[in-house]
Order: sequence, then structure tokens, then C-alpha cells
Amino acid sequence: MFRVEMKTDGATFCDPMNGKKDFFYESVEIVRILDNIKDAINCNVKQGNCIDKNGNIVGRWSIE
Repeated sequence: MFRVEMKTDGATFCDPMNGKKDFFYESVEIVRILDNIKDAINCNVKQGNCIDKNGNIVGRWSIE
């Protein structure tokens, strides 16, 4: 089972021009985080933190 939980209410997930929630910027950051998780799984890592591009921990993931 694969589990991931993220809170997407931080500035990293918002439009950098106006600071408001924006689906595009939110989805780009989610894909970037999921790509980092994919890389970790490929290195046999079984769990970790979801870290946004600002270095904040925004969630956790695990795989069994």
C-alpha cells in the first residue's frame, strides 16, 4: 500500500505574483514532490517527509 498526505496551504502552492491559491501552481508543486517520492522509492526508501521547494515539511509518505 502507498500512502501520501500533504497539506497544500503554504505559499509554495500559490501563485507567486499575487499569493493566492492557484490550481496550476499547486499541481506543479505536487508533481515535483511526487517525483521526489518516486526517486526515493527507486532507491528502496520506504517512508519519508513531503518537502516543498521552500524546504518546509508539508506531509509524509510511506509504502509497504
